[in-house]
This record gives sequence, C-alpha cells and structure tokens, in this order.
Amino acid sequence: MTNYQDDNLGSDSQQLLKDHNRRIESVMGSESHSDSLEIVGKSRPAKDYSAWYWKLIPHERHVEDWADDYEDDKLSIHSESTVVEYEYRDEANRPWWKFFDEYEYRYNKQTREQKKWYKFFDSNASVTEKKLLFKLDLLIVTFAVMSYWSKNLDQSNVSNAFVSGMREDLNMVGNDYSNTVALFNAGTVIFQIIFTWLFPRIDMHLMFFLSDVGWSLVTLCTGFVRNPAELKACRFLVGAFESGYFIMIHYLLGSWYKPDELGRRGGVFYCGQMLGQLTSGLLQAQIYQNLDSAGGRAGWRWMFIIDGAATMTIGFFAFYMVPGTPNKCTSLFLTDDEIRLSRYRLKKANIKPPSKEPPKFFDKKLWINILSSWRIYVLAVLDYLFWNTGNSGYSNFALWLKSLKRYSIPRINRFTSIPPSLGIIWILAVCGSADMLKSRSFAIFWAEIFVFIGSVILSIWDVPEPALWYAFYTNFFSISVSSVVYGWINDIMRYDPQERSIVLCFVNIFANQSTAWTGPLVYKTVDAPRYHKGYIYSASNSAALMIWSWVTLWFYKRQEKRDAKTNGIILYNSKTGDIPLEVRQHLNGEVEGEDEIEDEIEETSLGKKKENVEVKSFTNRSH
Repeated sequence: MTNYQDDNLGSDSQQLLKDHNRRIESVMGSESHSDSLEIVGKSRPAKDYSAWYWKLIPHERHVEDWADDYEDDKLSIHSESTVVEYEYRDEANRPWWKFFDEYEYRYNKQTREQKKWYKFFDSNASVTEKKLLFKLDLLIVTFAVMSYWSKNLDQSNVSNAFVSGMREDLNMVGNDYSNTVALFNAGTVIFQIIFTWLFPRIDMHLMFFLSDVGWSLVTLCTGFVRNPAELKACRFLVGAFESGYFIMIHYLLGSWYKPDELGRRGGVFYCGQMLGQLTSGLLQAQIYQNLDSAGGRAGWRWMFIIDGAATMTIGFFAFYMVPGTPNKCTSLFLTDDEIRLSRYRLKKANIKPPSKEPPKFFDKKLWINILSSWRIYVLAVLDYLFWNTGNSGYSNFALWLKSLKRYSIPRINRFTSIPPSLGIIWILAVCGSADMLKSRSFAIFWAEIFVFIGSVILSIWDVPEPALWYAFYTNFFSISVSSVVYGWINDIMRYDPQERSIVLCFVNIFANQSTAWTGPLVYKTVDAPRYHKGYIYSASNSAALMIWSWVTLWFYKRQEKRDAKTNGIILYNSKTGDIPLEVRQHLNGEVEGEDEIEDEIEETSLGKKKENVEVKSFTNRSH
C-alpha cells in the first residue's frame, strides 16, 4: 500500500501522517505497498482493468474504505474537529413553535454552529470537501441540467407544435391532444415499474445513456408522423424511455449529497425543465419563420427533427458524466480518496450505504418493512398533491393567447417563453429557501400560496386581463417545489437504499398515474382555454398540499426524535421525570467535569497557550 502524503498540509498534519504510516508498516511491512490507502478486510476478486483502454471507458471502481484508525487521523486533518459531541437536551417547557424547526432533532448544538444560512458550505468544511463538491456539481448537476433541458425540449415541443399547425395538418379533433398527453403519462407510469427493479442493480451511467438516446430517436421520428394515431404511439414511446429519468436523477443526487445540500442542487437541476420549455418556444418561433415548408415539411415537423438530433449527443455525455454511486462508482474523474470521502460524508449524515448483497426484489421481509411503515403512504399523498397542483402541462397559456386573436403564431411562441423564464427564478428561490432556512415544509407552504391564488383567479376567469397575466406568470410556482419534495423523500428514506429506490419509484408512479386520468377528466381539450373544473381541482390540491406538508413534518420529526441519539442528541425531560440513566450520570458528574476543565485551562495559561480545549458533551437546558 502507498503511504498517504499531502505536501500542502502543515507540519503537525504531516507528522500525524508519518506516525500513521509507521503504524501501517509495522503491521503490514513496508513491502506491502499498493495504489490505495489502508483498507478494511479482504478485497473481493475484481476484474482486471489495467489495460490502457479502460482509462477511457467508465467502469466500476473497486475502492475499499479507510481503516477505522486511519479514518480518524485522515478526517482530523481536513476538519476542525472530528469529536462527536453529545448534546443533553431537556425537553421540559419546549416552546410550541419548535414544531416548525425541521432539524430540531437532526442537528445538535455543535452541528448548528457549523451551519450558517448565508454560507454555501458548512463553517468547518475543508478545502478537500469543497473541491469534492465542486467536482460533483460539475459532473452531476451539469449533466442533470443538460439532460432535463433536452427531455423537456422534446416534451414541450408538442404543445408548441399543436398551436403551430400540427392540429390542422394531422386533423386532430375533440380530445386528441389531451389523449396524446395522457398516453405519454401512461408510458411513463407503466415503464417506471421496471426501473424500480433496475436502480440498485444496473450501472446508472448505462441507464441514463440508453434512455436518453432512446427518447431522442423517437422524438426525431415524431417529425414524420402522418396522423393522430402515429403521434400518440410516438408520445407513448417517449414516455416509456423517459419514465425512469426523473427518479434516477433524484436517486443519484440522494446518493452523493447530504440532506441540506439537496435543495439547491435539485433546484438547479429543475431549471433544466424551464430552459427546455423556454428554448422550445423560442426555437419553434425561429423554425416556423425560417424552415416552414423547407423540403416540403411544415415548421412544426422540423422542430421534432432538430430537437431529436440535437439532444441525442447528451446521452453520450451521460456515459462519462454520471459517476454511479459512492459505493458503486464508475467515474473516471474522481480519485479514490474522493470516493472514500463521499462515503464518509454520507456516513456522518446517517445515510446508510447499500448492502453488498441486497435482498431480492420480492423479498418478503423487504416488502413488509415498506408496507408496514408510514413513509410510503404519507409520501405518496404528498407527491400526489404536488403533481396535481399544476396546470401548465395543458398549454393553457398558449391556448389563451391564441383565443385572443391578436397575436401571430411566432409572437405566441415567444410569449410562451416568459412563464418558464420566471419559473427559473421561482425554482431557485423556493429550493434555495429550503436549504438556507433548513425547512422544506415552509418552502412548500409559501410557494403553494402563489399557486393557490393563481388557480383561484383562473377558475373565476372573468377578471381584469392583467389578473390573468399574473396568474399565468406565477403558474410555475406549482413545479418549483418538485426538488424540495423529492429531496425530502430522499432524506426520509435514507436508512435503506433498496427501500429508497422502491418508495421513490412507487410514490412517483402513484402521483404520475393520477395525471393520466385526472388530466383528461378536468382539463378537457374542448374546454380550452377556460378549464374551469381543472383550475378548481388545482386550487384544491394546492390548499391540501399546504396542510399535508405539516402532516409530513409531524411524521418526519417523530422519526427524527426517535433517532436523535444517532444525530448526537440525548433527550430527557426533567419536568416529567423521564431521565435516562446515562443522562443522570452525566448531570451528576457535570459540575466535577467543569471544575476539571477550568483547572486544565489555568494550567495551560501558565505555559504555552492552548488553542483548543475539546468538551465532548454539553447540556442545553434552555431549549
């Protein structure tokens, strides 16, 4: 093994590394060198990746964790303190408003001091960790934005094409358009079930690559359809190829980032959807003006052809940019130490790694654990309400503009780019507030206020025209909470990756399938653009989501309170007399312990100044 070195460390840190290297050599012998750090246990037989071409092809990286003794040394070099301090917290006279403190039982006093709302990183984050996060953002978030842009470019071009001549060219009548949207949703729902099984078993970079190329090819073929039936078939296939994408991204984010890092990353990722819808309107306007009738094809057909050809290359980016997961990493760009640090970060956040031998998909114990827990039911309702608050998927804005009969088709397409442009601002504000304020429930609540007001205005309809413009412009608040919702689900399900993948897929399927039948029911094409039933339905779900976010918070905090000790918090209640033995022992020895610390400080002041005196426990009686 190779002794770890870092020339950028100070003399004390270098000495610490030297001492550890000597311990390794004394046990293993100096001749037992390899290209990795000290490892735990025996390495499993691995495929030989020494050939030169494997340096160009992503493959699974067999990286063993640090040994326990080395892990402590290693992490102490890159952080201010690795000592886990327990907070002994008295629950007596707990104020009522603490219910809304989402991380009340997640962060102890030591952890809270490291997290400032106005700082992007924790106060004790090392240069090494910041560099790791920068690389992960560059790989994962950049790819997520690009691929979501292409996905929604291929998706939203249908609505633009519908008002740009496709309706007339394909002789679409009645509910052909809403049925086309429903078939897309049906393909998404049906094929998501397959991805539920695939997640923990197939390399993620391969799944992203195949699905991305697949939906690009079908999008390209959509430019050659001759009737509504062929259009519906293509949209069904696009939905099938895209079915696992959304959950794969959130599973990927939850596999690398800590809970309070997910909101911002998820928000940036979701901006890809807005960029897709935004550029779709702008591109459709330019294509309609410049390519309409070129080669004997209508402008809306060229939109599908160009979209499919342009976005296919992103599938090849997926092959290299998607790093897999920390425990099954396939990245060519992360070092062994960065992979180990990623695992350690998740370990400190109480996020369990996947089992080396995961249970079979139909394992009885696995499904009993899932179905007997509150999580799958509460989260399914949360996601259902979120999916049914919005109405932007039915092109209501574009159809309303067309009904005014005062704007040309290119100008309508340009107008349709305004709501998604504003949507980028709404998304960053909502997702950013979830991370900065450490409250996902509050982020959902305040965003849904705008959704509710907008839906009520649209349901009334006979209001001054500026009010309708306001309602349509704030429409995308409905999807701004998406990454907050799924980030929260990732956090709640962090204890078991297999259960996390199943529940993520199930709640998404449950919510997604609802739009396959509620959409055509309440947003009928024949009612456009005044979807009275649809807007009432959206407003009702928005109000329910605000309430349900607090219900979810109650269940979440009950879970976190039960696991408070794993987060460095030991609870007791002096008022009720519920005081565990370890707390009694701590309280009885506290005065004596404080006297010893004061004596140590006095002794230190007589000689060399002691910079850090670590106290491994503290009591909070003013909670």
